[in-house]
Parts: sequence; structure tokens; C-alpha cells
Amino acid sequence: MAKITAIEEKRKQMRKSSAQFYAAPRSPPSDSLLPIFDKSHTRNAMARFNQADFKDVAEKKKAYNKILKAAREFKIEIEDFKDLKPK
Repeated sequence: MAKITAIEEKRKQMRKSSAQFYAAPRSPPSDSLLPIFDKSHTRNAMARFNQADFKDVAEKKKAYNKILKAAREFKIEIEDFKDLKPK
């Protein structure tokens, strides 16, 4: 059984799905990467994007797009992050 982390408790309190809450949702949700539910966590996800261990390029591209979308919603400067776009 997966360990319930504090960040997972936060997700449940906010009543968000893993897909809404994380840039790289996984099963079980406690294995998900890069929470993006608020401005602070989105900035952190941008900063740690290239340090995260993605399963494959497709997951990395999907996470990149979700982080970019969250950054725009929170009005975070994205110019430097655009340089990290996976190819």
C-alpha cells in the first residue's frame, strides 16, 4: 500500500484529481511528480523540471505543457522556462 504524504493530504483536501494537482500524475498518486496547484508550487515545478525523473519523453512533454499552462494562469514569467521545452 502506498504511503499517504502530506502533499497527497493537501490534494484530497482541495478535492482535486491527481491530473489537476500534479504536472506528472502517476498511480499511486503518492508517486506523482511536481505539484502545480498554486503559484508557489508552480514556480518550484518550473525550477525542478529538469531534475525530475520522468518515465519517458511523452510524460515529460505532457508535464511541461501542464506547468506552462499553470504558470500562465498564475501570471508567472515563463520566458526562461520556455527554453526547457522537451524535444
